Amino acid sequence: MNLERWIEVQYVLLTAYLNEDGRAKYSAAQAKLKTDPRAVLNAALRVSLAETVALSESCVMIPDKISPNEILDVFLRHLHETRVPAQAPNSATRYWLSAVLAYTAMYGLNRIHRKYPFLLNKMASAWPGVLQWSVFFFSGTVTYEERIDSKRRGTIEQIASACIETAAKLWMEESEGPLSPNEGLPTTLLMIENLLKLADAERLDRVIKAAGGNASIIAKLSLSRLQDTLTSKSVQRLTLAMYLRLLCHLSCSPCFTHPMLAALLSENVIWTVTKALLVISVYVDLTIHVSACHDGFTWVSQAVGAGLLHAWVDCSPQFDSLDSGNQKMFFDVVGDVLSRYMVYLSVVEAVNASMSKIRETQKERVRRSLAKDVWDDFVKLSAERFRILRRLDAQKGQHMCSNENVRRHALSDASYADSILVSYSRHEGADPAMFGVSYNVLLLKEECQANDWKEGDHKNACKLTRQGRKEGRPNGISKRDVAFLRLLAMTDSRKHLPLLRELAKREFSDTPLPELAVCIDYTVVPPAYTLKLLKTYEIDDANEMSLHARARQDGMIEKVREISIRRTLIEGTIVSGSVVCYALMHTNGTHDFWTLDEAASSEGSLKDEQHVGEETSGIDEDESEEGMHEEQRISGVRGRTLKVQ
Repeated sequence: MNLERWIEVQYVLLTAYLNEDGRAKYSAAQAKLKTDPRAVLNAALRVSLAETVALSESCVMIPDKISPNEILDVFLRHLHETRVPAQAPNSATRYWLSAVLAYTAMYGLNRIHRKYPFLLNKMASAWPGVLQWSVFFFSGTVTYEERIDSKRRGTIEQIASACIETAAKLWMEESEGPLSPNEGLPTTLLMIENLLKLADAERLDRVIKAAGGNASIIAKLSLSRLQDTLTSKSVQRLTLAMYLRLLCHLSCSPCFTHPMLAALLSENVIWTVTKALLVISVYVDLTIHVSACHDGFTWVSQAVGAGLLHAWVDCSPQFDSLDSGNQKMFFDVVGDVLSRYMVYLSVVEAVNASMSKIRETQKERVRRSLAKDVWDDFVKLSAERFRILRRLDAQKGQHMCSNENVRRHALSDASYADSILVSYSRHEGADPAMFGVSYNVLLLKEECQANDWKEGDHKNACKLTRQGRKEGRPNGISKRDVAFLRLLAMTDSRKHLPLLRELAKREFSDTPLPELAVCIDYTVVPPAYTLKLLKTYEIDDANEMSLHARARQDGMIEKVREISIRRTLIEGTIVSGSVVCYALMHTNGTHDFWTLDEAASSEGSLKDEQHVGEETSGIDEDESEEGMHEEQRISGVRGRTLKVQ
């Protein structure tokens, strides 16, 4: 454990162990900091614990009436070398008031210097006291003689082999309902959250065992506790963050098919957590964990629909107060994870709907933050993908009412903007988040909902979808998603013809251009372009495909080889949770693909035919046309690549 993490843990334990009177004073100090911060500052200088704790907690959100230098003076006062106890560290001196105040000041010091780097010189001048207190803390909690090796935290399971089960049961027995502002952090929550840090599948199995073998009990309880915290009169941000961390631990098993992850997803963890982010806008790495599960595009769409982009934009001004590791995590949510899933029509539609609701003041906020470049790149990417969506709709007539009675009436762009994108879970009286974007349909008018609900048998379909989620079954990639990917790959390949010709000249100088296959890797940002020899082309790990799918693949490749002057094979690689999917398609026109340029090529000059293999994760034979062959690991970029900026 590094020093910064150790300081954070000590601070959390400190706030948890405050007695009832101390918790009340701490809550009062937090409230007073908003109305009279000068009084809180003066009380902290007079060695008041509650005010010092409140100041260290809020030092990165300093009110206008006090300066960062004044807050730093409080911390350095408590960390002065003359205040270090003369006695050797032991179980008593570790909890003297001076030591507890120093714990708190060290925590505040660790936070404030990130927000205000100009304070570093002043901190350096007070370093003798900081160093002496650090030695005291280390010798008092890690190496002091009263603790024998068998009692160290790293060997806690030697003392109680059932500690995880015990902590889980105590946590489940904790009283329900919203927490009082004076209650502080629940001790059982602290226990289970700390024990499940970096939890593997075996530890999660033990948690499920404590719940009688039913993972849904843990999932429902953890989410209900989170919702209770959100609905309390005064939202306790630290408690909220701890519940979000617990959900992260429960969802981040290396095994993406673990029952705990499936249970959380079936209880709409994405929707609930994203709504929590709209309240506090501080903790989003859970989205990264669940986006790596079997059908990540479903959960990414659900997160966007629940307001992920709004939360990300709202918290962007605070990114500069984070360390580089946490900054990267926040940036990757939009710049890496969401950007790589913008190959799915469902994700593009969700992003477009969300972006249209972001106010100009929010956009200005993110443009003034460290996330400006990430945001600008994502806005540009989403605009490009939505243009392709509009082309797809123009060609295929997709913007039509789903009700059979009015399906023949195509919608104009203007009426589409005012039409209804409905999740059928509403008709069961459930929360709109219950099924997220899995069963969204486009309807022309409100009265179409009732008719389409009956005619389309959506009630049973929703029940089957919910059952599939509980069992951890992945959703199939829809035909519209496949059609969008096909048009995207065709557009990008034509757009980057100069790059592809340059690659061919450099790597296949002796090979005619029609004898090359184009490969576009959308699992990286920006996409990477490579070429393969058509005569030796095959999909990686194609042996895992069924005989039927393999025969279809071979048939397509042979068809292209027969008339390569008029047909060009294009391979698109996309991410789908923890696996990689391949889609094969080929151009079929009157002109040689390699001689077209973007200006001369018309929208209809290239007709494409799509080929997909059967999913290895259990898609039915009659649904195989909607699936794609999945590689059972995340591959790196294959061969030599040249990224397009």
